[in-house]
Amino acid sequence: MNFKSYMKLGILSIIVNLISVYNAVFGLWSIIMIIFAWFIVKNRDAAAKPAQDKKVLGLVQTVMLGIFIFMSTVMGGMAIYMLHYPVWNYFSSYMVLFIILAVIGLIIYYYFVIRLLMESVRVVKNKRISS
Repeated sequence: MNFKSYMKLGILSIIVNLISVYNAVFGLWSIIMIIFAWFIVKNRDAAAKPAQDKKVLGLVQTVMLGIFIFMSTVMGGMAIYMLHYPVWNYFSSYMVLFIILAVIGLIIYYYFVIRLLMESVRVVKNKRISS
């Protein structure tokens, strides 16, 4: 994927996750992942870098992305638990809508993150597949 595709997917994730109050933290993590996607695509497309340097940087990016996925999952799970009370008290009539949007937002967010992880692993394996 090119950076524009990652950007579109990330912005969709931000919008859906911020609209569903439950997943507001995943919307904020989507911003971080868009910035990280820029670095991954820039590393993949760098023509001046030797293949070994790309491989090492791709490995570092893959490890960092794994840490970010773990951190976002833990923080997002805690935020869903903590934001249940305000949603229950102030937006109880919209709770079903927020839960549906939260599920859709999680699917979009994890699709975005898994695509980034696959791209980072491709850089490590030195495979150039851009679609």
